[in-house]
Amino acid sequence: MTVGRKPGSASGKHLVEQQRVVVVTGAARGIGLAIARSFLVHGDTVVGLDKDGEELARVGKAYAAEGLPGRFETGVIDVGTPSTVKRAFRAIARRHASVQVLVNNAGITLAQPFAKTTLQQWRHVLGINLTGAFLCSQAVLPLFTGAGVRRIINVSSHSGQRGSRNRSAYAASKGGLDALTRVLAVELAESGVRVNAIAPGPVDTPHSRANHSPARRRAWLSVLPVARYAQGEEVAAAALFFASPEAEYVTGQILAVDGGFLAAGLLKG
Repeated sequence: MTVGRKPGSASGKHLVEQQRVVVVTGAARGIGLAIARSFLVHGDTVVGLDKDGEELARVGKAYAAEGLPGRFETGVIDVGTPSTVKRAFRAIARRHASVQVLVNNAGITLAQPFAKTTLQQWRHVLGINLTGAFLCSQAVLPLFTGAGVRRIINVSSHSGQRGSRNRSAYAASKGGLDALTRVLAVELAESGVRVNAIAPGPVDTPHSRANHSPARRRAWLSVLPVARYAQGEEVAAAALFFASPEAEYVTGQILAVDGGFLAAGLLKG
């Protein structure tokens, strides 16, 4: 699958920011919800894709009631299933002549010791977190036409760069996503597509509030130079930058939005 060379992309001409069509997977909750809302605040058309169609519909009603300047569209997708990915992007192509930004955010977590991780669990996590990004990135390439930016933004994790206990499948999927980010950045550069990733640390989401025990929270806060969890909007700000014309010369990067976690050594003593 190929994407046409972007006119003027090799000449260094500055791109004029315009209203974008932004596809966000896993848009019904958590980080994806925050990213989708941030693009809507900027007046973009956001196509929110998620496996949970009912929650997407509820979110859409909330956006409409809020009166955000952007337009929110929805589609149901299981990013790990090729047929649903093809169907979702065909539907997008029928509504829009082109897409400017894809945010591969859909993902699942698994807290399981390596010795007890089953092959089925391993395949399921990699199928959503890594293969899902692969499938969606291939599916969006024919829609990268016309003027404006062309961006793929992957939501990775600190787990792709550090060894955390009970995260073998999840960490492998995110480490693979980091590698995929770099390869796509190289292969698609001539076509004017910029590919980057965001690696969040702990984020204050409904999932983390429900699943992070007090002991886990204390453990996180003890190793974070910025001693708090991130807000979803802070992760979304990185996506807005990568999607902007100012990031035209930035590609193949894994940006840690982690309160200094990856940079830290001893914090006390």
